[in-house]
Amino acid sequence: MLYINGKLKSFIGDNNADNGISTSSVVSNRDGSVLERLEWIIYDLEGTTDLDVFKDGPTSVEVGSKVTFSVSLIDRDSGSVATVDIVPGTYTVYNASGASDWTSFATGNSSESVGLVYIDYTFATPTWEEEDNFKVVFTGIRATLATQTAYVQDAIFTGRITGETDIEGKVDTIDGIVDAIQSTLTDVAANVIGITGYSTAASLSEVAGNVIGITGYSTSASLSEGLAGIINITGYSTEASLSDGLGGIVDIKAVVDAITGYATSASLSGGLADLVAIDTVVDAIKVSTDKQAGSVATGTATQNWNAAEADIASIGTNDTSYKLHSLIVDINALHVGGTVSLRMYSQINGTERKVYDEDFVKGTDPDGIWLVDGTVGIHEPLRVTAESTAATDDGAVISYDYMLETM
Repeated sequence: MLYINGKLKSFIGDNNADNGISTSSVVSNRDGSVLERLEWIIYDLEGTTDLDVFKDGPTSVEVGSKVTFSVSLIDRDSGSVATVDIVPGTYTVYNASGASDWTSFATGNSSESVGLVYIDYTFATPTWEEEDNFKVVFTGIRATLATQTAYVQDAIFTGRITGETDIEGKVDTIDGIVDAIQSTLTDVAANVIGITGYSTAASLSEVAGNVIGITGYSTSASLSEGLAGIINITGYSTEASLSDGLGGIVDIKAVVDAITGYATSASLSGGLADLVAIDTVVDAIKVSTDKQAGSVATGTATQNWNAAEADIASIGTNDTSYKLHSLIVDINALHVGGTVSLRMYSQINGTERKVYDEDFVKGTDPDGIWLVDGTVGIHEPLRVTAESTAATDDGAVISYDYMLETM
């Protein structure tokens, strides 16, 4: 056995119950000495690091869209990790088309801000195509906490590229097309009605009078002018007889009938009524889909939390339907050791009832608390309150953040 100033034997230890050495002062460091690395392994295996890590990123993106992938870093004792205490590491974006292997398309240094490591990436053509798969990998993220360095495992995001536009965009496009068709048909309705009622023409003046209305003629002194108008409508470059022009008019009538949904049409006004009804429906759909983005609300409440239970926020209004997608409360400003009771109330058949009641210990539980982490429907106000056992929490601030969508 090799001895170096008698220390090697001391650190390895003897075969007894008292090895005569303590490593309690050794800090955790993955890149340090053997003892420091052993301490880091113990921290990692026991899960004793005070860092909570959350990933956020889409699993389906459209070709050409710009999206954000992020990793949140939360210190259980102090909240979001400061920017100066974050080493963001690097990122790599991979592509896989069909059954092919992953190919590295982009790499670089990740960005950092308070409590966050992130990248903004655009899935641009021709690099990305519909039905491609993507993978985004963050590596080398570290956070310096009060007494230790936390090493974050590689954060991996995977998903698929789609070629479809969002629903709201599609409805907006359809609505625009219907509005344009309706406007155009309304402008020519009076003149087209006159033409579509003729299968034969006993009098040129009768046909010409209607054709003139469409072609922009105010008067017609000769057959050539009337025929010129018919030619413009039907697409004929020359006309030997009026019957040929009537053939073109019949073609126009067939197109109008197809648009308005009629096999025969004595009056275009009935078809326009249907088109107006369609436009009304599309407008209603547009209003509904415009609501899908929802709205985000953030704020703070300052109350005497120890003196009595007090309100943090009230979400929603009476007799109005909403989807509540998330609700987060931050107790970071409260004092360590206090028990914080978070509660929610809502009306049931006209009477307010308590629907949630949970206790959290400041300094033991996370400062950021998800009260609602999945979509729920509400149609009466949801009142959120807090009460603390710590007398020093009177006058303290509690922050909140929620996402609400009108139904």
